[in-house]
Amino acid sequence: MSLVRCIAALVIAAIFCVSCVENPSTQVNPTQQITPGQESLPFHVVEQAAPLGDNPKEAVYKVITTTSDWDVLNTRVPTSAMETGKAALASDKALYLLAFAGIKGTSGYSVNITTIHQAGSQYTVVVSETKPAEGAIIEPAMTLPYILVGVPLTELPHGENAIFVFTNPQGTILGQGEVQIP
Repeated sequence: MSLVRCIAALVIAAIFCVSCVENPSTQVNPTQQITPGQESLPFHVVEQAAPLGDNPKEAVYKVITTTSDWDVLNTRVPTSAMETGKAALASDKALYLLAFAGIKGTSGYSVNITTIHQAGSQYTVVVSETKPAEGAIIEPAMTLPYILVGVPLTELPHGENAIFVFTNPQGTILGQGEVQIP
């Protein structure tokens, strides 16, 4: 076999192996325990992506209940998140949580919401960020990783004020917001 064919075979094998590895962002952190008085809240992923782009730059963690919430985020989150979020808000009866990690310098980054814990009127949203695996084939490109999830309004106390605190798995606060649940 020629040297070029050997290299091509190795590259294809490497891509295949990387795509077979389970994404660690889909695993729940076993150290994240639910304490007495907390409930885990159900949610669904509306969109999880890392589009190319060089704007916006800063991370955003936001609770979205109305279209005006999306309007405030104009130019602060990826356009695809805005478009998907506005469409979902118009067709679904849910409260939305957006975690945008800010601009990254390569491909291979992702953001995941692993759990949402409720304790009284406070909701803790655990956000994990996955970096490219060591040795992974990555592209030098500006990416904008985010996740948008929906929490069915039937799971939330209608009309009550709630505080949503976004944390990383270690408990560091990334952002928070207070909303009145529709």
